[in-house]
Amino acid sequence: MKIPKIKKVEFGNIQVNEKTFADDDFILFWNDCIAAEKSHNPSIDEFQDIMLREPELIIFGTGFSSCVKISDAIKQEAEKHKIGLIALRTPEALKSFQELARSGKKVAARIHTTC
Repeated sequence: MKIPKIKKVEFGNIQVNEKTFADDDFILFWNDCIAAEKSHNPSIDEFQDIMLREPELIIFGTGFSSCVKISDAIKQEAEKHKIGLIALRTPEALKSFQELARSGKKVAARIHTTC
């Protein structure tokens, strides 16, 4: 499968490939894109589900105003498994995801589409 292509990025409306995420959070993988539960506080369970695909790096898109917070439990889990973890405002997270995926890195991104 090809790297997901980000076509449109604006508050509450992000288009990836042919799917629009309107006020919905989503997860990008270097070869796939899936919907996620909308939350300002991603759960450790969701993080562990992302890790099942064995990414080298996980990016958190923290929203357009950086309202999403990454818990200490997620940070500790990433460190324990030697998984890189980056938190960026959503537009920067999407840009970083595209650059890293194009470079061949097994990267995942959990993206918040609003605040």
